[in-house]
Amino acid sequence: FSVRAVQIMNIFLGVFTVWLVYDLIRRIFGGISARWAAFFTSFYPLMLLYTGQLLSETLVIMWLALGLWLIWLLRHHAAIWFGLVGIVLGLAVLTRPNILPTVIVIVLWILVSRSIEGWLQRLARALVISTLLVMTIAPWAVRNYVILGEFVPLTSQGGFNLWEAN
Repeated sequence: FSVRAVQIMNIFLGVFTVWLVYDLIRRIFGGISARWAAFFTSFYPLMLLYTGQLLSETLVIMWLALGLWLIWLLRHHAAIWFGLVGIVLGLAVLTRPNILPTVIVIVLWILVSRSIEGWLQRLARALVISTLLVMTIAPWAVRNYVILGEFVPLTSQGGFNLWEAN
């Protein structure tokens, strides 16, 4: 692949992310808020910067937006449908492992949210998301175990990143 091809793909991912944000906010808050959200997402300086570079940020932001959009879209469906959310969030974690705490917060939010009928329904959705998230990450963890000879679920850079960030 060429650098230009990745930049073009990032443009499409960015446009799709703007649409996901627009549609999610339109469904929750209405058209005016959705237009403002799309405007601010489109012209957010860091998103514009990441689009032109060979970084994973554009992709992981799209995965997170898609995950939240799916949660809203599937909120009245059976828990099994939330497996799609688990796969999408698992792909986000594989793209950038440091997004895992955000994904955990999303699952906890589903667990404690009062907008879903009954605690069993909330628990079922959280478990389905968590299970498929782990199943999405598992092949990479197995690959790491085979190659490295030790259990490294996502990355071997976690300690360094923690040290560098603090």
